[in-house]
Amino acid sequence: MRKTFLTVAALMCVVIPNSLAFAGEKDDKPKVSQEEIRKLCHKLSSNDDDVRWQAAKKLIEAGGESTDMLGQILQGEWLEGRKLAAYLLGEIKDPAAVLPLASCLGDDEFHVRWKCAVSLKNIGRPAVDVLCQVLRTGNLQAKYCAAWTLGEIKDPSATAALAETATVEDHHLRWKSVISLKRIGPAAIDELKKLLEDESPKARHCAVWALDMLGGREAIGPLLGAISDAEADVRALAAKALAKYDGPKVRAALEALIEDESNAVRRQAVISLATLGRQIVDGENGAPGDDRAPRWGIYEAVHRQEDGAPDAPDAHLAVDFLTPSQGSRTVEGFCAEDGVWKARIAPDEVGEWFYKMTFTPAGGDAVVTHGMFSCDDSELVGALEVRRAPRPHLRAGGRPVYLAEAPLPVRGLPRAFAPWKALLDACAKHGFNLLRLDVQRLLFEAANAGQGRPNVMSLIDDILTHGHTHGIYFILTLFDEDHLRDDASWNVSAYNADNGGPLEAGNRLPMFYDPVSGEIARMQEDDIRGVIVRAGAHANVIFELCRNFNEHGSAVPFAKSWVQKRLGLFESCARPVMLSAADDAGRLCTVDGIDIAGIREGAAPEGRLPALPAECPADAPGAVSEMWLAMVGGGGPVSWTRTPAADVEDTIRFVGQAEKRVRVLLEFAGNEDFYALRPDAAAVLSSPPGVRVAAQSAGKRAVLYLAGSADGGEVVRLGMPAGEYEVRWLDARAGSERRVDNGTQDQGFIELRCPRFSDGIVAWVTVK
Repeated sequence: MRKTFLTVAALMCVVIPNSLAFAGEKDDKPKVSQEEIRKLCHKLSSNDDDVRWQAAKKLIEAGGESTDMLGQILQGEWLEGRKLAAYLLGEIKDPAAVLPLASCLGDDEFHVRWKCAVSLKNIGRPAVDVLCQVLRTGNLQAKYCAAWTLGEIKDPSATAALAETATVEDHHLRWKSVISLKRIGPAAIDELKKLLEDESPKARHCAVWALDMLGGREAIGPLLGAISDAEADVRALAAKALAKYDGPKVRAALEALIEDESNAVRRQAVISLATLGRQIVDGENGAPGDDRAPRWGIYEAVHRQEDGAPDAPDAHLAVDFLTPSQGSRTVEGFCAEDGVWKARIAPDEVGEWFYKMTFTPAGGDAVVTHGMFSCDDSELVGALEVRRAPRPHLRAGGRPVYLAEAPLPVRGLPRAFAPWKALLDACAKHGFNLLRLDVQRLLFEAANAGQGRPNVMSLIDDILTHGHTHGIYFILTLFDEDHLRDDASWNVSAYNADNGGPLEAGNRLPMFYDPVSGEIARMQEDDIRGVIVRAGAHANVIFELCRNFNEHGSAVPFAKSWVQKRLGLFESCARPVMLSAADDAGRLCTVDGIDIAGIREGAAPEGRLPALPAECPADAPGAVSEMWLAMVGGGGPVSWTRTPAADVEDTIRFVGQAEKRVRVLLEFAGNEDFYALRPDAAAVLSSPPGVRVAAQSAGKRAVLYLAGSADGGEVVRLGMPAGEYEVRWLDARAGSERRVDNGTQDQGFIELRCPRFSDGIVAWVTVK
């Protein structure tokens, strides 16, 4: 006979009182003889399902008359019979069955013990005392079943026994017990309070969880006490639970946790305060603001000063954002208008974002508010990242991307949004995905027209936002040597001593690049930070630190130091930054022998991108040819130093003429293999007259772009390792494959015989 986990005697003292409590109930059902019960039990072993279940039905109808014999089957060796007996006793619900059912809660067979647990749940209150005894003295499997069953019955008299096992080391038993306390409801709160004083941190953690799940005003006091717990995870869980209850005491307690030694506790305090803030329709000081934002779109956290106080130079706004993936980001704010401060972020994760906003007025105490917003998925293009494979290149959405810049009008940039919108719509229609916004030029031209900086920055916001809906990226140029050299621009420059600036006209260069002059440094840093905090949140932005940098050696002797210090201002900005050196496109910012910010041999540090300035030819095919040359030759984005477009209409016409060639270029540039190659001008040993060739190679692979025209049959000699090669010729205008050739390198080079072409052609060379 099987051994049960508890002796019958051990349970009788508990079972009998419960059984007697129900003994007086009247039973009008006709009695069934034990002989008939025995026959029905025998039929439970039938192979005929109908016979078996008909017998089971009659045993249930017989009620308590079946209990004894089914109890004997439950204690026997016949496994299927034991499962059936456990089930039938639960359907009969006779309190006398508590003893045999409870004695099998620790059974080795999973299905037997859990069928017994379910049957005890069905019997209900008469089983509680026995289950509490099992919880104290049974084996581990029996305790699991007993803890679960007590939670299903939900009788308050079980709370003490469940609280005892909520302190044990066994993870599963501890949690089954606490979950059952939660299911019992408010009657369990007194025991949960006691658990908060237990020496086991795990038990205290479970108690806080149960209080959180129970909810109600009765839970607030214990939860407020739990935020002083010695364990960080208990404090964090209590802080999370308190987010349901707004009130001065709760807010004060959560605000105190902002200074907690644990990062997890501090983070949860911010989230809970933000959650409470979300319950306010029109929060104090403007928090939490609009509570939804698209992925990669702009979310603004807003702080409003009392009475619309004017901007103060020493005021400061900083916002700590908490991401759905447990990350954190700090964003500096800016004064948008008198009394209104904003901090922007482009959320890159779908889910709930939380933030702590700290505004420090000039000479006053910091004001802290909290908020949250939901980030929804969107079709907006994501932020660009600089990668190496091995050369610097851009990636978006995990894939390489090449940016084809549209030239801007030379006669003056539009100062209203309408013409910009028409230009952006045309660029999107014709495949161009990049424009350069010269911030200083826009400011200069606006100053000449009597417009202030706020108008220009608002216009830039509108341009960036509308361009983003079309998948267009922007280069934002912060400084340009051309403006320092051009007298018309210099006359309205804030750096001009005649306008109160630090630089005399005759000493503009190289002093503009002096990194140690306090007044110059402050102005430049303010200009850079001002653009970063306002435009740096836009996901579709690349910053150009200085255009035409060090033209004719004008930054020497300050070049390297100036770049290093100014690039340091972008450390907290996730957007790529590039430097355009007008006379140094081939050497990628190694200017006059000075290695700029560690950029050597065509490699840019992570997050920093060299630019390839080029003069934009007047005809569209020539412009696209320059793009091909720059892409294959160096890998950085092309940024035009001269443009052929006189006005917006001229630019729209230009991009329309270049559409097909640009689309071919963008498709080609999405090839992962291309960015695994290195610039290799030495690989081209000879080329046809009048044809410019740019090359990239790596081992036995190479790609060439031939700019110009050829009648067909002209030879390009390419230095490659020995081997058999396949050469695929791609039409750079139509994107179609023109021809596939084979070649052998057995003399130190491979000869490529060109097809006929007029607008450029590409050669992919791979080993067979």
